[in-house]
Amino acid sequence: MLRSEHRSRKWKLIFSNTQKIHIVYILIVENGRVVKEKLTIDSEILLERNNSGEGKVRAGKLKIEIDFQTHIHEITALKRRDSIQHHFFEEIYNCAKSLKYYQFGTGLGKGRVTVANSIRIGLKDT
Repeated sequence: MLRSEHRSRKWKLIFSNTQKIHIVYILIVENGRVVKEKLTIDSEILLERNNSGEGKVRAGKLKIEIDFQTHIHEITALKRRDSIQHHFFEEIYNCAKSLKYYQFGTGLGKGRVTVANSIRIGLKDT
């Protein structure tokens, strides 16, 4: 579940596999609420959801479009994972699960100042 303190974000993920299948997943979140979610495979819409959480998803085995309602703070692609009816979500989930995030663009402590007391030892000329 998305938390309200999350900032607004927009993602457009484009996947291609060895069979040259083109998958596009769009997710737009504003103030922790999912306002748009869409998944297309080779320009066929398999998932489309609006800001109220209502949408339509393609059921693969049944070969029909199903109406659904997902909570406004939840991502449909995660909530409706089903390897039989919605196998296309599995590929996205597995790809996302394998990602790692490294935050290289930080100040790495440069925003902090440390003051150390130093002792000065004076030597007298003899």
